Amino acid sequence: MSTNTTNITAETIESMVRRLDDVFDTITCDVCFYEDLPGIYPVYHIGSAGYVSEERWNAVFALLPYDWAPAVYEMCGNDPDFKTVYERAAQLVNEGGRKAVEAWNSKLDEDGEADNVYYTELGQDC
Repeated sequence: MSTNTTNITAETIESMVRRLDDVFDTITCDVCFYEDLPGIYPVYHIGSAGYVSEERWNAVFALLPYDWAPAVYEMCGNDPDFKTVYERAAQLVNEGGRKAVEAWNSKLDEDGEADNVYYTELGQDC
């Protein structure tokens, strides 16, 4: 994956997020699918679409050329300021790459805002 973060625009971020939304809409499952299975399953909650296994999440992002894409997708799904989230994401990527976006995501989590797109574990043994 490339860490090149030069000239990433808000339009690039928005386009990527919309394409990812379309992909995840086709591969997510309801929470009951995982809760009824024995064991523990690492999953990502993706808004109203449902849950996707960590394996599928990683496979989707492995197809993208940017190491910051998963963090940006989480940011755009959780940031409460929908009007400027793509601009903010582009600015963070251009200024500090994945680490800058992950720091922003940590702040969202600390502020209780990371409740739409996030990692969790499900299953009968949780």
